[in-house]
Amino acid sequence: PQTCTVVIGIGINVCFSEAPQRDITQPWTDIARITQQTPERNRLIGILLQHLIDALEIFSTQGLTPFLGLWKQYDPLIGLWISLIPGHSSIPIPGILRDFSPQGELILETEEGRQQIFSSGRISLPS
Repeated sequence: PQTCTVVIGIGINVCFSEAPQRDITQPWTDIARITQQTPERNRLIGILLQHLIDALEIFSTQGLTPFLGLWKQYDPLIGLWISLIPGHSSIPIPGILRDFSPQGELILETEEGRQQIFSSGRISLPS
C-alpha cells in the first residue's frame, strides 16, 4: 500500500486577552468563554494527547473509515460552493464539496456536474 507522512497541527484558543480580539474579523471563541473558567494548560494538553494517541491507534489499524461519519457530520463545508486549488496546480477549480472518499480524498462536483477526486489542495470560500 501507498504510504505518506502527515503533520498534525492543533491550535486551541485557551483564553484570549482583550488585545487580539480587536484584530479578529471572523467569529471565534475560546475554552475559557465556553467553560466559564480558564483550564489548567498541562491538564488540557494531557487530555488532548491521550485522545489523539487513542485516535491514531485506531487509525493505524482501521484507517480513516471509523472517523468519516463524524467528520462529515461536523464539516461545515460539505454541500457548499468552494474554490479548490489542487496541490499540483495554481489554478482554482470551483465546485460544490460533495463528500470524502474512504481514503479521505475530497470529492468535488464541478460546474459541469462532474465529480472529481482530489487528495491535496487548498480550499477557499467565495467572497
